[in-house]
Amino acid sequence: MYVSVCVCSYVIEVDQEDDGKISFRVGIIHHSNVMLWTEAMATNITGSEPCIAVCNKTVVMAFLRDSDAYYSTGTLDTGSRTVKWHSAERKFLTGSTKGLSLAINSNLEVGIAYSKSSMSALVNPLYIIVGKLTNEKITFSSDRGSSQSLAPIGWYPSLAIKSDGSAIVIFSQHKTVPYKRIKYSIGKVERSNKGSGFKVRWGANPGEDCFEFVGERAAMATNEKGMVVISHAHNQKYTCHIGKLFQETVI
Repeated sequence: MYVSVCVCSYVIEVDQEDDGKISFRVGIIHHSNVMLWTEAMATNITGSEPCIAVCNKTVVMAFLRDSDAYYSTGTLDTGSRTVKWHSAERKFLTGSTKGLSLAINSNLEVGIAYSKSSMSALVNPLYIIVGKLTNEKITFSSDRGSSQSLAPIGWYPSLAIKSDGSAIVIFSQHKTVPYKRIKYSIGKVERSNKGSGFKVRWGANPGEDCFEFVGERAAMATNEKGMVVISHAHNQKYTCHIGKLFQETVI
């Protein structure tokens, strides 16, 4: 299950049903902080590990199918509280992909964090790719290094990109060992002179900055003021942390 919130207080949740189809529901945060949900609505899209991002009324969903990664786009209809999905679904990664996380900002720059399986249980490299959404299609950079390897080991990533290009990604350092640490990197989206080139310039220690807590399966959201909210599991309970994005760290 994956949830995204937009600035107008609408929430979209996606999930995979038993038949393999992806479903979604739309919620609105009531003034009394009560979530009002629609019933789950089916799509014609088959896939696993779906994730979703929404900015204003633009919706992007990514998902896996046979270890390849696809995305679909749509428009949030706030009146009927549904998503009008566009017909095309597009493949953007092939082979051994997992652990997708998706982010979109008001410039319609789309960031995707993902892992690649390897033969070694000790290696699970984490990558970031950034593109521009135009006319229902994401144009990913063709520049060398546009799909960047951020860390040799990175499980369960969560990515956010602000409209000024500030980017933050968090991930678990380990998957199964008892001592799990949440790590993060902060950077800036750079746009090439070619107009279609995007990459993230990460800080001094990409993939090596650590929060002062242990946990796993962290999820994160940030706003334009730099507030960062992180939720993660630890000892079978979920804990929430609130911080502030400041240059190349979270305080």
